[in-house]
Amino acid sequence: MKILVGICNQCAFEGIRNHNVSFQEITDEGIYKYTCSKGHEVTMLLGQEKFELLFEMGAMALIDGYPREAVTSFAASLERFYEFFIRVMIEHKQIDFDEFQKTWKLVKVQSERQLGAFYFLYLNEFKQAPPKLDNDLVKFRNDVTHKGLIPKYDEVINYSKKLYEYISKILSILKEGYSDSIRDARFKREDITMKKHNIQSSGGMSIPTMLSSNETFEGAFKQLKRRAQFIYSK
Repeated sequence: MKILVGICNQCAFEGIRNHNVSFQEITDEGIYKYTCSKGHEVTMLLGQEKFELLFEMGAMALIDGYPREAVTSFAASLERFYEFFIRVMIEHKQIDFDEFQKTWKLVKVQSERQLGAFYFLYLNEFKQAPPKLDNDLVKFRNDVTHKGLIPKYDEVINYSKKLYEYISKILSILKEGYSDSIRDARFKREDITMKKHNIQSSGGMSIPTMLSSNETFEGAFKQLKRRAQFIYSK
């Protein structure tokens, strides 16, 4: 799956009208490098969090007729949302980022421990138990990913809708009361990425996603179907 990258900051700086666009394969760290039609080397960083992109990829798989593959992307999106929540809470508590990274390494490859961290950080912050997914949804995900279940389209629609509503509910709480921490956590993520790849400067890009909308699942899914041909490519 590819994503549209179509801005050259150098052309913009030089006042060159360059409408060159490029579809680049979606990357794990959100870095996109290409050469524009005027010969400029372009490096862009995508602002969207990984959980947003994974949910988009799940929805696109569903649109393209691959419901089983969609489930794995939706499930991965939820796990990365837990990580996002943890990072935002750590930022909100002003915990030293180096200490966070040392601690994250202890749970990085163990999703159950990450889920536990999410539960107790939520409890500590809001003084109440976090919302919990229905056991039927967890079982459905496990049957698809671990037992080879081939799900029906309507089953995957139901699964993705429930995850969308679950993530959106918590995300709205974060956006309302923790916007500064969301921004700072994103800046630190991008700074680490740039240092890791020895990137001195880059442009920023942003795309609309289902999880960035304020729509119902049905409305957000319908919007994705309309914009998919302009943003994504196979």
